[in-house]
Amino acid sequence: MKQGTTHILIHRFLSSAEIYSENPALEVGGEVWSYSALLSLSAGIARRIMSISDESSPVAILAAKGITAYAGILGALMASRPYLPLNPRFPLNRNLEMIQRSAAGTIIVANDQLDLMDDIIQQHNGALNIINPDLKESGYIEPAGIVPEIQSTKDQTAYLLFTSGTSGAPKGVPVSNRNVTAYLDNLMGMYKFHESDRFSQTFDLTFDLSVHDLFVCWLSGGCLCVPAADKPFAYPKYINEHKITVWFSVPSMAVMMDKMRLLRPAFFPSLKWSFFCGEPLLEKTAHHWQQAAPSSRLINLYGPTETTIAIAAYEWQKSPDKNKSGNGIVSIGKIFKDQQYRILDDEKQALEAKSQGLLHLSGTQVIDGYLQAREDESMSFVKLDPKSDISWYNTGDLVLEDADHDLFFLGRADAEVKISGYRVNLLEIDETLRQLGKINNLATIAVEDQSTGTQSLVSFVENDEEEFNEQRLLEICRKQLPWYMVPQKIIRIAHLPLNDNGKIDRNKLIELL
Repeated sequence: MKQGTTHILIHRFLSSAEIYSENPALEVGGEVWSYSALLSLSAGIARRIMSISDESSPVAILAAKGITAYAGILGALMASRPYLPLNPRFPLNRNLEMIQRSAAGTIIVANDQLDLMDDIIQQHNGALNIINPDLKESGYIEPAGIVPEIQSTKDQTAYLLFTSGTSGAPKGVPVSNRNVTAYLDNLMGMYKFHESDRFSQTFDLTFDLSVHDLFVCWLSGGCLCVPAADKPFAYPKYINEHKITVWFSVPSMAVMMDKMRLLRPAFFPSLKWSFFCGEPLLEKTAHHWQQAAPSSRLINLYGPTETTIAIAAYEWQKSPDKNKSGNGIVSIGKIFKDQQYRILDDEKQALEAKSQGLLHLSGTQVIDGYLQAREDESMSFVKLDPKSDISWYNTGDLVLEDADHDLFFLGRADAEVKISGYRVNLLEIDETLRQLGKINNLATIAVEDQSTGTQSLVSFVENDEEEFNEQRLLEICRKQLPWYMVPQKIIRIAHLPLNDNGKIDRNKLIELL
């Protein structure tokens, strides 16, 4: 790798493509792409991007998990542009808002998303450059890809994601080359993978954990294996048939497999590594998974999107008496050695061990701030020392630290929860229903299934009229919100219960279920 390029994400892939040129890099849609073939296709896309636009704005990717998506991501990075993954399963308005707020001027689109692209063009305010690599006859992609000169800097955004926000609008999270390469350095330093490893890729590309899938795999010279469809019930069979050695998913995926009685002893003999992140990992689930994958090391990762994928890790021990958990939830472990953390009370004072407090994080993995941040969003990044310019990210997570500096997740201090690994701000759901459903008073809560540790959403709407159309409100949500933010049900209530401070008493709402 050339001097000065170590902190540029795309250079990490280019280095691997040179070393592992003929190794399989990607297995998707029934085809296997070598590193050299994937490099060539991606470079062609990069040159097309540069030929139609000299802007530095993000390049949006409108594609399901297929060759267009993966080559498009690499092509955007080779063109020295950040990539912005869109999601074909999101409502049209959600994707439109992501395009408009990011100022993306170029969109790479797959053949099976052309109809959705037409809808976007009709409603988008402004011009868009469209690249469709699938239509070879269009002349968009040249047959032999020559990599253009990379102009990216370490502080330039590598990818842009949008997470749930309090105002009814998603928050833009720009992750720099410096942020993501710091994460990769930590992971690759802690865990040793091999070029013969076969990595799973189950996360949506709009989910930051997908970045781990792609680049941990490609930095290792391994093969990224993408199931034919997002069908979790088919994943166990996929693991065995495709001899996956490195698995990564949200814990609820393992819970589902456990319910299907698939976590039988030695059911996954090929697995060498099992990573979980995005939700609390139940002790029971970890135990059952370890039995099913006896040759695997099991790692529980923790980290908000703002801290780049994950920033803490705990390795589950095969001897039950050596494991750490609290309230049935596996420890999130230690913060990475080169990152910083503080556990503070409401007055931002440091707490002693065994005290419950808010986790604050700082370091090379932590982003500088949100895209076009409003005042309420910018308050998530705070200065804790008046004599220092160091910014700390307030995770909003309540944690406990033991004497060994292992951390235990206790829950959220605000209205954010995790649904299927996705971070959801309950106030965004409330705001959507309030604006589009013309409702004044309502509250959405997350209800936990004690047997699985997973959560579902229920919205309570204050309404004392006889006419109440739950299905109409649910349809409003489906048109505006991603699937994981749509309430499981909407319940009419004459008056929302209040606590002594005059705020909605969410504990009493849970008792009503």
